[in-house]
Amino acid sequence: MRKILAVLILSATLGCQAGQPRSTQPGAVISTPATLKIVSPEDTVAAIRSANDRTVAEVLRSIAGHESEPAGQVFQDVRYLKDVPASTLLDIMSIGYSNALGVRCAHCHDPSDFASDAKRPKRAAREMQVIHESVNTQLIAMKNLETQPRELRYITCTTCHRGRINPNNP
Repeated sequence: MRKILAVLILSATLGCQAGQPRSTQPGAVISTPATLKIVSPEDTVAAIRSANDRTVAEVLRSIAGHESEPAGQVFQDVRYLKDVPASTLLDIMSIGYSNALGVRCAHCHDPSDFASDAKRPKRAAREMQVIHESVNTQLIAMKNLETQPRELRYITCTTCHRGRINPNNP
């Protein structure tokens, strides 16, 4: 059994409260008035991003020459982002979803079958896409927000999740 170095991070958000930087180094301690969470070095933001970057690179190699084609034609069972280029879908998943929840691709996807809906988090993400679209459609229709910065006119996964799987946890 390999030895796991425990890292104290004083937040359920990998050391991130609103306005504070996230820890990217194992062993970092962020002083926040939140719940203690002990995580391994593999759970740091940098480790998660690195793992996701490797997964995205593998997928890009497997779709070489088709990156600009619509995601719905390149990947199986794409429902809500079918018309975006395949490479853009990968960016949305990696930069958007994964970073917003602080998770690896494998949190939602079965690495041996990315199209599978067997994992509950992937089914939940599909439901969240419907909510996301509904809220943004309503926000876009609000005329008094037209002059506001983009972040006030649209929501993203980060709006609620802020690096946490469960947005209800502090």
